[in-house]
Amino acid sequence: MDMIRKEQNGGADLKRRFFLTAAAAGAAGCSRTRRAAPGYRVLTESEVRVLDAWCEALIPADDTPGASWAKVPRYIDIQLTRKFRKLLPGYRAALAAMDRWSRQPGAPAMTKRLELMEKGEAPGELFADGGRAAFEMVLAHTQQGFYGSPRHGGNRDYVSWTMLGIPPMPVRGREQDRIGLVAFAGEALTQVPLTFDYDVLEQAILDLRIGALEDGTAIGSGLATAVNRLRAAPDTSKVVVLLSDGENNRGRIDPRTAAAAAASLGVKVYTIGVGTEGEAPIPTGRGVGGFRYEVLPVRIDEALLTDIAAKTGGRYFRARDAAALAGIFGQIDRLERTTSRVTRYTRRDEATWPFAAATLACLALELALSATVLVRAP
Repeated sequence: MDMIRKEQNGGADLKRRFFLTAAAAGAAGCSRTRRAAPGYRVLTESEVRVLDAWCEALIPADDTPGASWAKVPRYIDIQLTRKFRKLLPGYRAALAAMDRWSRQPGAPAMTKRLELMEKGEAPGELFADGGRAAFEMVLAHTQQGFYGSPRHGGNRDYVSWTMLGIPPMPVRGREQDRIGLVAFAGEALTQVPLTFDYDVLEQAILDLRIGALEDGTAIGSGLATAVNRLRAAPDTSKVVVLLSDGENNRGRIDPRTAAAAAASLGVKVYTIGVGTEGEAPIPTGRGVGGFRYEVLPVRIDEALLTDIAAKTGGRYFRARDAAALAGIFGQIDRLERTTSRVTRYTRRDEATWPFAAATLACLALELALSATVLVRAP
C-alpha cells in the first residue's frame, strides 16, 4: 500500500470524539512527571520510539532515506510546542494506544496496523473511531516534516527536495536577515519585498514559473530592481545574489550601469551563472499545449557576470547542477557574516493555575463548612 498517496489538510477535520478521549487521557496523566527524550522538547523516549516507527512506515527508506533519517519525529516534537500545541494530548493518547497495540499477542506489523487505521478498523478499545483520526493527523504532519523547510526541524539536509530536484533555498541559516526576491526574464518584478518571513519567501521561490514574465533576459533590469529595493534599507550589509542562465538581450538598463549604481550605494553583488555545458532544452515560444522547447547551445555571459561582481566587491560563481548551486549558496553564506546584537524573548506558560484553583476550592469548602455544624475550634 502506498502510505503517502493521499493529500491531507493538516488534521483540521479530526473527529471530536478522538480529541475528547485524548483530552481525558492527557488530564489523567497530568499528575505524572514526563521527561522529554534527549534532543526533544516534549515527547518522552517511549513516545519518540513509537512515533519514529510510525513515521518511517509512512515514508520508508528505499533508494533514498525515509522519514526517520529526515528527522520527521523531531519536526513533530518541535511543532508540538508551537503550532501543534493543542494537539499534544491527542498525540500522547495516539502514541500510547499504538504502543499498547504493538504489545498485544499476535499484533500485526506497523504497516498493517496503519492500513487498518486508515480504514477505521483499528481495535475500538484502543481508538474510539477505529484509528482514522490519529492516522490522518500523523500522516499529514509526517508529510509536512519530510517535504517542508529544514528550518522547522525536518527534511534533514534537504533530502526530499534533493529527491525532487529542487535546489536548497539560499535562506537557510540567515535567521536575522531581511531577504527579498526579484524575478526577471524580459522584465523584472519584485516577488517578495525585504522580509523576515522566510516561509513566504521560500514558497515564492517554489512558485516561480517559466512564462510568468515577458520572454527574454533583462539582467540590468533585474539588478536595478534589486538594488532599488536595498537602497533605503537600514541594514549594515547589503547584498544581491544574481542568478542568470543566459545573455542580456532585453531591458532598458545596461547591466554595467546597474552595477555602477550598486557600487555607489554600497551594495555587493554575487553573480552565479546557472546551467549545463553544451546544449539544453530552452523554451522558444508557446503553443496550444504549453511551451515549445528547442535544444539550443547554452550561452551564459560569464564575462558580464564577472565584471558585475568585480565592480561591486562581490564574486562570480558557476553552477552546473543543483549540488553545485547548493555549495555556492553555502560559500556566500559564510562570506556574508556580520555581528549584531539581538534581544530574544522566551515565552513561558503559567503552570500554577491548577494549584491556585485547588487552593481556592479548599478555601470555598472551608467557608461552606464553617457555616454548618463543623465550626472551627479556637
